Amino acid sequence: TDMLAEERRRKDALEEALAIAREASQAKSEFLSTMSHDIRTPMNAIVGMTAIAASHMEDHDRVRECLRKINLSSQHLLSLINDILDMSKIESGKISLREEPFNFADLVAEVTELIRPEADADHLRMDISLLELKDEMVIGDPLRIRQICFNILSNAVKYTMEGGRITVNVYQKNSENYLFECMESGMGMSPEFLDKLFLPFERVQDSTHSKATGTGLGMAITKNIVDMMSGNIQVKSELGKGSTFTVTLPLRLQNAPQEEIPGEWLGIHCLITDD
Repeated sequence: TDMLAEERRRKDALEEALAIAREASQAKSEFLSTMSHDIRTPMNAIVGMTAIAASHMEDHDRVRECLRKINLSSQHLLSLINDILDMSKIESGKISLREEPFNFADLVAEVTELIRPEADADHLRMDISLLELKDEMVIGDPLRIRQICFNILSNAVKYTMEGGRITVNVYQKNSENYLFECMESGMGMSPEFLDKLFLPFERVQDSTHSKATGTGLGMAITKNIVDMMSGNIQVKSELGKGSTFTVTLPLRLQNAPQEEIPGEWLGIHCLITDD
């Protein structure tokens, strides 16, 4: 009886592993299919605008507009490639974190201004408040923290309908915790998608978000970076009622006494919710 029970457990474990492997394989196949389309889109724009510019060299205004569109398409293509490379580095353990001083308020402001043109293009109202931040100077990896904030804010813009609103507030909750709050009038996520939010190659697939492009790696990369920093990321969401992202990261204060440095934490709270 014990041998039969053990054999049954092994069989169940093998069947579960096979199901997981098939699901992962299907997800990667769908990802490659989607990526082939997403990569062709900016590439076609680059090729087309280059041909138009070459045939209208005397029309400076038209050439300038073609160059602008080529630049935008190139940046989009580069972001797709960078996501794939970052995920590959994470899976192979080749990403390392830096420790350097930076101004947290300036970092958030820079990321917000980087996102703002995209928000303006979609006629989104975007406000930012940094007035209640007491200690701005911290130590950590500004490049990766900027990437975390950028991924969250870019998703806020991507999944907020035209005419919506995004509000970013950064303030210090206490001597050891900071709050990064991002509120937007988004659509929220279904429980089914929430279960797969941080998995690689996953992206919302429905009529509302069908025009949203990307690798589907942004949240997976964000989660891995947060984990590498010994931080934590949580999300609550409901369709039609928005989402709440909470990211907590351990960072040192630059002016902290040496013996207190290991206990310093920086909490980043990102709230995404409908008005």
